[in-house]
Amino acid sequence: MATLRLHTLGSLQAGRAGEEEAVFHGGKACLLLAVLAVAPEEWVARDHLAQLLWPSSSNSQSRHSLRQLLSTIRKSLSEEAFEERPDGLRLEPSSWWIDCWEFERALEETRWADAADIYLGPFGGRSEPNGSTELRALIDSIQARLHAQAEDCFQGLISQAMEDDDRWAAESWARRFVAVDPLNEQARCLLIETLGASDRYSDAFAVAEEYRVLLEELVGDVPSTELRELADRMRVMALDPRHEYEPASPEQSPPAVEDDQEDPVATRPGRSRGRWAGAGVVSTVAIGAVLLVAGPWSPLSDDGLPILATALGPEGGSVPIRLDLNASRARAEPIEPPRGVTDPSGRYVAWSEPTADGPDLVVGSAADG
Repeated sequence: MATLRLHTLGSLQAGRAGEEEAVFHGGKACLLLAVLAVAPEEWVARDHLAQLLWPSSSNSQSRHSLRQLLSTIRKSLSEEAFEERPDGLRLEPSSWWIDCWEFERALEETRWADAADIYLGPFGGRSEPNGSTELRALIDSIQARLHAQAEDCFQGLISQAMEDDDRWAAESWARRFVAVDPLNEQARCLLIETLGASDRYSDAFAVAEEYRVLLEELVGDVPSTELRELADRMRVMALDPRHEYEPASPEQSPPAVEDDQEDPVATRPGRSRGRWAGAGVVSTVAIGAVLLVAGPWSPLSDDGLPILATALGPEGGSVPIRLDLNASRARAEPIEPPRGVTDPSGRYVAWSEPTADGPDLVVGSAADG
């Protein structure tokens, strides 16, 4: 029975079985164990391990550092952590439960759900390993192999759930896929499609918008044309599920709105320039427990065409709302925002006004208060 545990997927941690608190969190100890876990049946030369982990040290210094590290691991975990012989060492298979071993074993036995439960992220964690170039290349190659297997696993689970008409399971697996790899566009597309299949177009559009913002902030990139068109379809369907989707041609762009251009809302008291944002601009506003998202693929015109916003309610549900540029008013229930919440640009403000039928969401110019 395994008495030691090593987690390599999503994070690097090592400890004793049955104990919640890990003994090692990352560092050289976990890197050494991860390297040995890659090839559990092979004997790895000590000199090779020393060069991987301490590339800048002399041979004698790196070998000394390795001996100290092995001693620390044995004392902290177990004397039975390793098998050793003159030409190298390896992990003692019967002493260890290692997630990457269990992940691949589950795949071999076609236990897809078990494999997906085990895969919590990239091999070696999300931080850059501290070691030689060869060590980084080794971890990168293992990451790529296991990640490809995980993608196939999640896609298979989602496809099977959709074939079984189990929309809840399909969405659950898709969200798990996104959680373990937030920047994976394929994962986002699968989640958007599963939500769209359940007619939850506003939720699907919100997923696409979240990905667009995340991608721009973290890597300075934009979603692919495929994802943008998928998001546009969800936006259009949220406005009118009966609408026949026609993707815009690449050369078309939303009309610009000049600051001095006459606005149809300008004549209404307290509602001047009552649009949520200029043409093609995205605004995200947190209003209490409500999130309003005005989409980047919803061009605004000056003839009163509505823009879609998504209201995420306190219980996590979402409803599409229309921001009528002529009336500068939209119905969104349930929604109870405080008064006077300004959007990030500082130009527009949203508030609620009680009516006999419930609260109205009103969007107006910040300058008009």
